[in-house]
Amino acid sequence: KAMEQASGRDLGWFFDQWIHGGGHPEFKVSYSWDDDNRRASLSVRQEQEVDAVTHVFRMPVRVAFGMPGGKVDAREVEVGTRGPDDGFTFALAGRPTWVRFDEGNRVLKTLAFDRPEELLLGQLHGDEMTGRVEAALQLGRTATPRSVEALAKLLGEDGSWFVQATAARALGTAQGDAARKALIAGLGHPHSRVRTAVASALGSFAGDEDVAPALLRTLARDRSYTAAAAAAASLGRVGARSAVPALEKALDRPSHRDTIAAGALRGLAALRDPALLGIILAQARPGRAWRVRAEALVSAARMARATGRELREEVRRVAEQNLRDPLYFVRRGAIQSLEVLGDLEAIPALRATIDRDVEGAVRYEARVAIDALSRGSTREREISAVRDDLDELRRANGELREKLAKIEGALKGRGHK
Repeated sequence: KAMEQASGRDLGWFFDQWIHGGGHPEFKVSYSWDDDNRRASLSVRQEQEVDAVTHVFRMPVRVAFGMPGGKVDAREVEVGTRGPDDGFTFALAGRPTWVRFDEGNRVLKTLAFDRPEELLLGQLHGDEMTGRVEAALQLGRTATPRSVEALAKLLGEDGSWFVQATAARALGTAQGDAARKALIAGLGHPHSRVRTAVASALGSFAGDEDVAPALLRTLARDRSYTAAAAAAASLGRVGARSAVPALEKALDRPSHRDTIAAGALRGLAALRDPALLGIILAQARPGRAWRVRAEALVSAARMARATGRELREEVRRVAEQNLRDPLYFVRRGAIQSLEVLGDLEAIPALRATIDRDVEGAVRYEARVAIDALSRGSTREREISAVRDDLDELRRANGELREKLAKIEGALKGRGHK
């Protein structure tokens, strides 16, 4: 009411959809250009599931066009007033060099907006920061030689470290020799947050022999704790088993908030070698810093879930023991570990924690973990049923192939072709 009085506008619709309602708009946008009439057209559709809680969202949205010479032509449109589908036409002085829906990224949303590579490259150089981030992520998915070249240039030259870090992430998505070379070169970037993003992106190059030595150098020499930790985690993701001694050494390397030790634990877990489980769980014992102990429990759960049932039982046992630890954050780490593990047999121990623990946050997280385990069990049963159906189809297909082979053999024996 105070806002309506101050603005002189009816704002009930805003509070209905954002406060009393739920969800968020899920936009799918398409663009076309009419060269004869010099008109740009946008088709905007809201694809979120509409029900009693989530509605079609009404809101003003700024649409921006980059024009030759670096000018920007921005317009405001109202979406959602006529339903989930909207169409807009804009008369422009000439063909735009880039197109942006929701200039400045002001609206809480998801957005699917496929554009030609030429427009994305124009946005990468001409838009403001959030627009450059949007274009970089989409160019990483297209992964053409031209887009990789543009992202590599952005990584080294953009004026915002955040955009440069996004370029690193996009290069990790793009993959390929050119992307790998650009990222390895990016490990020498002057900004530590960019180096951290680069080291993390290199973790997506699984099995690449040129990546592991570069990451080992970063782990050993980088003065940034976060960059070294990202390199440690990525060494595991690329499958660098030769890096185990370096990762073990990093477990004892001092760093603020034990960042490097936590990264080394994630790296060891990502190698998925059952022989390393004892090393990881040893870091969960009393005497280690609580952050290391909590990360060790969660990392052990990630490894066990990815490798086999026999490891799950050992990790569950250790995590359940730590549910009684005097340190608050270790108990929370134990709960997270059991949730990641996905073992329904942990539910009784979590219920006992709810009855026993004096910390409200711990009791709450135990309830959340039980709910997640229960939902995960239902999903696993559904996946198992699909697998059974697939096996049955494969068996029936095999029987049909055998019958057809017999029929073909019989026909050939009678002289039929």
